[in-house]
Amino acid sequence: MNRGQIQVTVRVPLYVTLISASTGGHQSWTSVEHQTEMEFSFSYASVLLGQRGVAETMLALAVQPHVTRIRTDPNNGRLVIEFQTKTRFAGRYLEGGSRLLSPPHHHFVAGQWVGLDLELMWSQIYPTGATFQKWRVVSNYTLQDYTGNYTLVLAPCPASSDS
Repeated sequence: MNRGQIQVTVRVPLYVTLISASTGGHQSWTSVEHQTEMEFSFSYASVLLGQRGVAETMLALAVQPHVTRIRTDPNNGRLVIEFQTKTRFAGRYLEGGSRLLSPPHHHFVAGQWVGLDLELMWSQIYPTGATFQKWRVVSNYTLQDYTGNYTLVLAPCPASSDS
């Protein structure tokens, strides 16, 4: 907590094995194994400016990200990550303004920008106003190695419980 901002970080262990066949004179298999952590970080303001000035928020903006699937697309080799979020506040995360950022060493490969496209696949609003959302991230370029620290940025849109 720092000057009205609260920072939350969640670390999830991630194990990836890349298996490929060699194309040399005789058929053989190779594998590369990676062990890392996927880290989700977000921050939110702990105070709101209301009609009477600064007051503590009644809504704790928080997220429970849950990675459901990480794979490479068999057709083009692009990275595909599917995850779910459930807000602990009345409101939702907006697709516009939310993004997943790749590690700095992945930004340019062979002179091309490596980006990750974030798509909101499905959303359900609970009677409490909290929202369950399913997301998909797809890389726009194929890499041999996707290891690194990725940063998830979600744009919260809180709402009053009666709207």
